[in-house]
Amino acid sequence: MKKLGTLTIGIGVGIFLTLSSCTESVNDYSDAAKVSGWVYTDQTQSQGVPGVAVLLESDQESDTPYMGPDRWFYTDENGHFEGSLFLGSGRDPTTGKISYQYVADVTIGYYYQDKAFSWSGGATVQAGGNFICPSVNLTQFVTIGTGGGG
Repeated sequence: MKKLGTLTIGIGVGIFLTLSSCTESVNDYSDAAKVSGWVYTDQTQSQGVPGVAVLLESDQESDTPYMGPDRWFYTDENGHFEGSLFLGSGRDPTTGKISYQYVADVTIGYYYQDKAFSWSGGATVQAGGNFICPSVNLTQFVTIGTGGGG
């Protein structure tokens, strides 16, 4: 009976260590691509705008589009945003080998109240790098139409 209790505790500790090591690797963002930038009220760049939604999406017109889900980030009280994204991976159907994407193209859209702005052409991001977007100000934004378009 004593050996069974020790075995159960040993299995429990082994499961715990395995699961905790998995969690650590999931929270490791060292290979993620980072995107950051600032949104200001006007061209003087003296006051940041909090609460601007920033959307990163795959640039479908690119030769190397981002393979992950859309990512939303929001500017802080100073108008700054920063976010991470994993660029994606694929499995070769014949060999089963996994390959990772280290460079990808994204489109960047900004949304604030009833206005929007996006860069034409998108941006190229890389794993482990930080793409710093050019500063944006609300005078660059256009009003989103009421007909369902943006």
